[in-house]
Amino acid sequence: RHPVYAAELLLSALRQGSGGPAKFEELPRFPAVTRDVAFELPLDFPNARVRAFFTGVKEPLFMGAEIFDVFTDSAGMKIAADRKSTAWKLTYRASDKTLETAEVDAVHSRIVAALEKSLPAAVRR
Repeated sequence: RHPVYAAELLLSALRQGSGGPAKFEELPRFPAVTRDVAFELPLDFPNARVRAFFTGVKEPLFMGAEIFDVFTDSAGMKIAADRKSTAWKLTYRASDKTLETAEVDAVHSRIVAALEKSLPAAVRR
């Protein structure tokens, strides 16, 4: 024997809390291109500030950034004990064509240079 559960959903209440009709976007016709980049930062530097930087980027081909790794080394053997490395996946896409490598590289270089200039970050090479 298994327990039996019952539930009642008030759809009208769900609709009221939804904030309006659903919004849909057309699927992209052209593929995205990603580049991974790792930055060395002070250990106590908030990752949210790096995310805020990426949110403010005004490059037309830049779609966004996603953190996928944080590395620290309390022994200080691979990175200083008071530092951390954060790795990010940056996504680029054009709505009207497939991007060329040189186009992505140029935008990516500008974004990385701007980040190094405005935050206490250094690219890990």
